[in-house]
Amino acid sequence: TSQIAEFLSQFVGPETKRKQAKHPAHLVGGIDYHSFGQVFLRPYAWASTEANPPPNDEVVSVIGQAMADAAGATPEGVPYTSGGWHDDLYPSSGVCGDYLYNITSSNPDEIKDGVAFTAELRDLGFYGFVLPDSEIVPTGVEQMAALKEFVRGVLVHRRGEDWSSLAAAQQQ
Repeated sequence: TSQIAEFLSQFVGPETKRKQAKHPAHLVGGIDYHSFGQVFLRPYAWASTEANPPPNDEVVSVIGQAMADAAGATPEGVPYTSGGWHDDLYPSSGVCGDYLYNITSSNPDEIKDGVAFTAELRDLGFYGFVLPDSEIVPTGVEQMAALKEFVRGVLVHRRGEDWSSLAAAQQQ
């Protein structure tokens, strides 16, 4: 049973143990990039966010919408959406976004408050996993705009600032 407990704990593989030893600083957020779908998905993948929302789902939902709005507002931006993985995509297990959510909590022994997303990049399936060269730079521009909103949202969240500051920043 001790082997099972070790397997279920975080950072048990040799690669992740080496990574943790090199970078012991606490993560404050994370994004897992995928293609394709034009959506920013928040945890959980294994359970309905609508029926069983994470404790900070309201906050993370605001950040996700800010990311989607920023990506779509770029000069060649395409529409992005934001939602919960389980409810807006399909039920899954072993999803990096759920893992990132759990390890980015400010205090892993208390209420989970991690900020994590899976970013499904362009497109909606026409090109699939092989975007034409002409789509690469616009995708990067969209994701940089979304990343800026992610960082802004994580900082507001970590500082315990009033969320109206994030909403006001979105409207500028």
